[in-house]
Amino acid sequence: MEESITKAVEPNPQHHESLPLTSSHQPPALPSTFTKVDNNLTGIGFFTASSKRSRKAIEKTTVVIDQGVERRISILPSAKYGLPITQDQDFWLALMQLVEERRRQAGSLNNPFVFTTAELLKILGQSDAGKNYKAVEEWLAVMASTTIEGGAYNTVQKTWMTKRTHAVETTITVGQELPEGRLAEKNHIWFSQWQLDNINAGNLIAIELNTYTQLENNISKNLVPHLQEWLYASQRDGRFEKQYEDVCQLLGTRVYRYRSQIEEQFSPSLNELTTHGYLAKWAIEKMADRTHYKLVIWHGPKYHSDRQTRIEKKSRFEPLPAGESSTGVHRPRQRRLKLTPAAEPTPAVVIDYRVIAELAKRGVGEADARKLMAALPPGQPVLEQLEWGDYQIAQGRGKITNPPGFYISLLQRNVPVPSTFETSQTRKAREQAELEQAQAIQQQRETALAAEEAERTALDNQIAALTSEARQELYDTAAADFYTQYPHLAAIAKANPESAIHDGTIQGRMRNFITSGWKPQQAINQPERQATDLQELPPVPEPAVTVTPVLNLEAVFTTLLLPAPKQPAPEPASPDLDTSLL
Repeated sequence: MEESITKAVEPNPQHHESLPLTSSHQPPALPSTFTKVDNNLTGIGFFTASSKRSRKAIEKTTVVIDQGVERRISILPSAKYGLPITQDQDFWLALMQLVEERRRQAGSLNNPFVFTTAELLKILGQSDAGKNYKAVEEWLAVMASTTIEGGAYNTVQKTWMTKRTHAVETTITVGQELPEGRLAEKNHIWFSQWQLDNINAGNLIAIELNTYTQLENNISKNLVPHLQEWLYASQRDGRFEKQYEDVCQLLGTRVYRYRSQIEEQFSPSLNELTTHGYLAKWAIEKMADRTHYKLVIWHGPKYHSDRQTRIEKKSRFEPLPAGESSTGVHRPRQRRLKLTPAAEPTPAVVIDYRVIAELAKRGVGEADARKLMAALPPGQPVLEQLEWGDYQIAQGRGKITNPPGFYISLLQRNVPVPSTFETSQTRKAREQAELEQAQAIQQQRETALAAEEAERTALDNQIAALTSEARQELYDTAAADFYTQYPHLAAIAKANPESAIHDGTIQGRMRNFITSGWKPQQAINQPERQATDLQELPPVPEPAVTVTPVLNLEAVFTTLLLPAPKQPAPEPASPDLDTSLL
């Protein structure tokens, strides 16, 4: 599943504009070069997202849950060098490419592994300057002196190494003495047994190096190995979420409290990963507790294209003859963009620094962005044009190999944004209008429900104000009306006289009768009052029990209505009784 926010290529492939490049000619596209690393090392946060070594660095602890068991794994820094940093990860990934080539040639990897610094630098596209040789020596020392405590998993033995261990047991660099007494002409490295087992078992994740070496932000690079696991685990959903604090633990970065600080910390790196296709889009959202934050990331096109490339290579792979190397020519990092000097801006030019920040997110340096903005005409919709460029780059799927130059060309040519393209500002306005419309509809519904409830309450109050005889009469009238309309339900009511299944419907009809002006029968045919007061009767010793007849609904519905019989003439009253009492 691929989702894209605002990035694509120009729709007309026949029309190519000359874009500013980072060199005199555009380098040819190189085939993907993959390295394979042990995710049991990178997955515990062994490398810290930093460009500087710090002797003040304290241990870094991450929590890993394996089969329901929580393991706290600590990376203990070297007293001299501190924790492994992003540069150390670069060298480690390059080393793993050499290791994979050797393992495929020989069938398995054995200690020690021998390599040259030049081979390592060539993979990373770095020069053979003296400082780079020194950096490799320092990296080897860091790998041998960094300790893992609390858990390192051996995939062959299927056990956790809970005692202190290392990924690399020892190293010997060029010029140092080997165990047999002679001086080393190449670098030698001895992997720990669990790391050697994991490499030979093939429990590795693939990382595409050509794109990786073009990344410039430390957080971007350190996220790449983790992304391979997270994207794979969530490929069916097309997105995944990670708690912000957990990501900071893995990267060894500071944890911030406020959203604006989190965006400032992660935006440059996540935007860079989006530009290179690792991500389609990303978001920072509050978690359910409304206190902490999470990173929400959508799969980018690079994940799927890299996976397809690996599948194709695997299907046609043939073992290399001994002595041959599969390492191809590596494309160097993209140089800093050199713009043609623009005319000096007049003092009246006002530069919007929001635009400068947006250009910086897209790889254009601040100085170059200032010159570019100073040369643009007032009122040009720069932000909309940048979003249109984002959309075209995303749709291009790697066809636009120089995104900064592409953005500059769009602005310099003042390319109009199609009316059918929805910018973020237009989208926000549309979403706001839709929200207001939905709120208005909801308000209308709530008002109608409130009015209906008020009417219902008023009718219930009127029914409650009736006498018990009148309420019973109203109930009987409503029940008779209901069962007359639905005769088959009368049998159910007769079979279950105590059931209240139909009470709700009958009460509704009672309200309808009240609304239509129903009056109780006693109020319609009120008997004339007695002219004289009733005389007091003598007390009755034992009053007879009055039995209230039960309404036979079946008899009501099945008996034909006959005209009322004529009343017989009253019998003469007994002379011994007072007729006023009758």
